[in-house]
Amino acid sequence: MKSRRTKFSDVCGMMDEAAEAIRTVAGTQESRLRSFKDLALKVYSLFGEICGDRAWLIDEANSKSFIEKLKRKYQAWLPPQPHREMLLKFLQNSRAYVLKETEAGKEPVVQFEDGGSILMSQVRYDPKIQNFHPASFKPAPTGREYRELS
Repeated sequence: MKSRRTKFSDVCGMMDEAAEAIRTVAGTQESRLRSFKDLALKVYSLFGEICGDRAWLIDEANSKSFIEKLKRKYQAWLPPQPHREMLLKFLQNSRAYVLKETEAGKEPVVQFEDGGSILMSQVRYDPKIQNFHPASFKPAPTGREYRELS
């Protein structure tokens, strides 16, 4: 009879050890997942900071409303046509974005994908060079050829 009790207590001890091993694995896994969750939340937060006011990944259905929103928000500073439409296309496609204004009511600055920036009201598009320039500067038509050769 005593041998049966010993076997039962041995089995219970083995089950306790197995349960502790499982708890250890689960605790380690939970710690790892928590650290990855924290990293994912931090990446998402940084993405939000980097994205800023730019609309990324705009689908066709929302593109018109996005352009209308830009027209309303920046109506006082948007350049005249046809420069306005080209600028809005670049903003829509994330090839340019509006830098955050430093003071309320101050004219926004547009930064383009090549790193150049221009005051929004001064943005002009030249189809000959297929690029933007400030209103005070008229680029030479050969500028595009020069860039393609170099």
